[in-house]
Amino acid sequence: ETNTKIELPVENSSSEDIKITGIKENCEKAKEKIQSIQNELANIVEVDILIPGKFHNSLIGTKGKLIQSISEEFGGVTIKFPPPDSKSDKVTIRGPKDDVAKAKQTLVEMSNEKQLASHTAEVRAKPG
Repeated sequence: ETNTKIELPVENSSSEDIKITGIKENCEKAKEKIQSIQNELANIVEVDILIPGKFHNSLIGTKGKLIQSISEEFGGVTIKFPPPDSKSDKVTIRGPKDDVAKAKQTLVEMSNEKQLASHTAEVRAKPG
């Protein structure tokens, strides 16, 4: 794309230098692209939240439609629920920091609403 040769550091080496070889102008373009990618990656975060397993299906929605719409609404963040048989409450959200924070807030609010709505109380009727 930039007509340059880009050499990444060898795996398990202590070097963090990326070597770019080519015409000066092309090397500058490649350097800018690499720095732009690094900046984007530095902004990626992964956050775990706990949502009771019994609410996972209702948050995912039919054929995943609800969770897909939440993901798209917040910049395409990745939202991973544990497998149904895992008995885990951990939901992982990954993406740009600001989008992850907004998606987390939305999921926590939805979970809290579902917990309040699913509360049941038993009252014993007086016999006779």
